[in-house]
Amino acid sequence: MASQLFTNLQNSFIGSIPLPLPAPYIEGLDLTTYMNELGAGDPNVSEANYLLGEKRTRIGFWYYYLIVFIFKTPLTALLFLIGAIVFLFVRKKKQGHPSTLLFLLGLIFYFLLVLGFQNNVQIGIRHALMVYPLLYVLSGYFVTTSFFQRRTKLLSSSLVVYSLATYYYFFPNLISYSNELIPVKKNAYKIMADSNLDFGQGWYTLQQYLKSHPDIQIIGDKPQDGKFVIGVNDYLDLKNNNKYYWLYNVKPAKHIDHCFLLIQYATAANQNKN
Repeated sequence: MASQLFTNLQNSFIGSIPLPLPAPYIEGLDLTTYMNELGAGDPNVSEANYLLGEKRTRIGFWYYYLIVFIFKTPLTALLFLIGAIVFLFVRKKKQGHPSTLLFLLGLIFYFLLVLGFQNNVQIGIRHALMVYPLLYVLSGYFVTTSFFQRRTKLLSSSLVVYSLATYYYFFPNLISYSNELIPVKKNAYKIMADSNLDFGQGWYTLQQYLKSHPDIQIIGDKPQDGKFVIGVNDYLDLKNNNKYYWLYNVKPAKHIDHCFLLIQYATAANQNKN
C-alpha cells in the first residue's frame, strides 16, 4: 500500500477480510489517496492550488469548486439554479415536488462543498463535472413548472440563444470557457488557472498565431526585450520554481486563445532610457 490510510486499513482487522474486488481497482484507490495525502505542489502530483490570486501547497480551498463553478457555468444555468432555489421556498402547495428539488440541489452543493474539504489536489472544475448533469436536469424540471411558464415563457427562448452564443464564443477552445462574470477575458487568470484555462489544448492555435506575428516569441529562460507569450500557469508560477521572475509583475497586454498571455517586456537598462 502507498497511502497512509490504506496502510492503516491493511494493518487493522479489515486487512484480513477478503474483498470481492479486482486488485487494480484497490491499487487505484490507494494511489489516488496517496496523491491526495501528498497534496498539490508536490512534483509527483501537481502544481500548486490556485484561486482568486492565492497559491496553496499541500492543502486546498474549501470553497474552490464552488467559486470555479460560479465563473465557469453559463449565466443562464446559474439563473435557473437560483430560480429553482427561490421556487422551493415560494411555491404553493401541490406545485412541483419539493423532494425532487431538494434531491438535485442537495447533490449539487454536496459535491461542490465536500470535494473542496476532501480534495487537496484542486486542478480544475473537471473534478466536479458530475454536478452538471444534475444542474441541467434541475433546469429542465424548473422550466416545466407553472411558476416558470407563467412568468418567463418568452424569455426562456432568449436565454437559451444567449447561452449558446456566449458559450460558443470560445469554440473550439471550450475548455477555457468562463462566463460574463469575467468581462475582460485576459484577467481570467486572476480568478482561476490550471486546467480551468489551459489543459494543453491551445498549442495549435498558438503556433498559428506566432506564424502571423513574427515579432512575438515564446518566453525564454533569460530576461530580454520584446513581446512574449507565456502560459497562464507559468505566469502565475504554479510550479514555485521562480523561473520567469522578471515577468511576474508585468501586466499582460492581452490573451491568446484564453490559454496564453502576451507580455511586453523591457529590461531595466531600456526602461531607464525611456
